[in-house]
Amino acid sequence: MVRVLLADPTTRRHYLTVGIAQAVVIVALVVMFSRWKNDVAHELGKRTGVELWLVYSAAILSSLQLFQWIVIALSRDHHTVLSREASVRTGLEPEDEPLTPRVWLNIPWLKKKLKQRWRALWLFAWGVPVLWVADRLGRIMYGNALGETGLMPLLASLWGAWWFVVFTAGKSERAWTQENARAPWFLRAWDWLGSRIAPLGAYGRRWARVTHPVFSPAACVEQRPWGLMGLALARAVSALPLVRCFLRPTIPVAAAHLLAAEDHPARSANPPASALAAVGALAPDAAPASPPRPAAGARPPG
Repeated sequence: MVRVLLADPTTRRHYLTVGIAQAVVIVALVVMFSRWKNDVAHELGKRTGVELWLVYSAAILSSLQLFQWIVIALSRDHHTVLSREASVRTGLEPEDEPLTPRVWLNIPWLKKKLKQRWRALWLFAWGVPVLWVADRLGRIMYGNALGETGLMPLLASLWGAWWFVVFTAGKSERAWTQENARAPWFLRAWDWLGSRIAPLGAYGRRWARVTHPVFSPAACVEQRPWGLMGLALARAVSALPLVRCFLRPTIPVAAAHLLAAEDHPARSANPPASALAAVGALAPDAAPASPPRPAAGARPPG
């Protein structure tokens, strides 16, 4: 996707201008608001050598992450335009409407992000009791062989990684279009247990109601696990300070391509002239009409 954005001179200029400008502003804010230096200075008398270096690194990284979130939140319109350009240039139906980018705080978008974060936390929490029971059973069966922490850190990490992959797929609207998607693997396994132990069945029914809104992206992950796992890894890398400025616009487009590959295996790499005109690569009067394509499904609110 990055190569696509760098291929055309006009798109390349826009892409690099946005990414570099965001990175410069983030670094400048970290330098200007240097409270982290006071925190490190407070630790000078307590830490030495490697420990002091780790304190410095943690303070710098936390400041970079904070200001990166603020800068991208204010200038996310530019990333939306870049995602649309990448979609058009790879022959994919854009999921975003054309817009004129500006620097502003989009309150509806902010509320939506907060709701998504809460939903992700709530979905994770519903699996924690099950993980705790599995950890207890592991301790009973294997005793001290599992160490002091037992299986809980490993199980919680795998559980969180699963949901991270699901919501990576959910970056594309195509992940939310399966109206009759079946329940995820863990609910199917729990239903099997619940059919034999009644109290488990009651918990499973409540768990299914909570999880039902994300059945569609979860089904997408089960259908295309390896590609979406790789994309989730790339998304995790893109969360690094300053890297996000350059990779964030590509994640939704890559997810859309992975989800559309099965239905459209022979998708053309050369977009129609009308699509290029939509992102300003050609004059509108030079673009012939292109045949209509089905619109992508809409992501549910929240």
